[in-house]
Amino acid sequence: MPKGYPKSGVNKGWFKAERFAVNCKQCETEFTLPKCFLGKRFYCSKDCYYTSRVGKKASPHSAETKRKIGLANKGNKAWNKGIPRTKAEKEKMSLARMGKGGVRGEKHYKWKEEGLSYKGVHSWASRELEKPENCQICDKATSGYSMHWANKSHLYKRDTSDWLALCALCHKAYDYCRKFIYENITLTI
Repeated sequence: MPKGYPKSGVNKGWFKAERFAVNCKQCETEFTLPKCFLGKRFYCSKDCYYTSRVGKKASPHSAETKRKIGLANKGNKAWNKGIPRTKAEKEKMSLARMGKGGVRGEKHYKWKEEGLSYKGVHSWASRELEKPENCQICDKATSGYSMHWANKSHLYKRDTSDWLALCALCHKAYDYCRKFIYENITLTI
């Protein structure tokens, strides 16, 4: 017998408890609920619940609540309101928001020369190296995600000369051949 179901003849679970009659807020039909759901469930079905929610916000505030929130915030101002900024600071903040002009590369405080993950090295390569239009092996024109960065030495160094831009098919063949080269079997592409 599955977990959660009572054994036959034993009165366990909320579904066997005493039920009370309640009227649906939407359609006014009478339905029954166990005692534990009184004051928590107000609709006879999901359809009635969703039709009652049409045109309403998820949790709208009453006019009284809005007034109280306004009174509580009265006189408070933002922590950074009125702080004078120089033109250079504004330009720097603007560039930072656009993702430009930040500290990058070896000057960044989280820079790792050694011990970078596979994904980290590949994301570094895609940022630092400019993707060519054509594959460097078959010279087929590709764009977007079909162009991959393959590591020549398979040591995943941060060296821009150690990377090849390959189409997906050539990358697969390149890695497949390297696997056999490491096992002392020569294979040609």
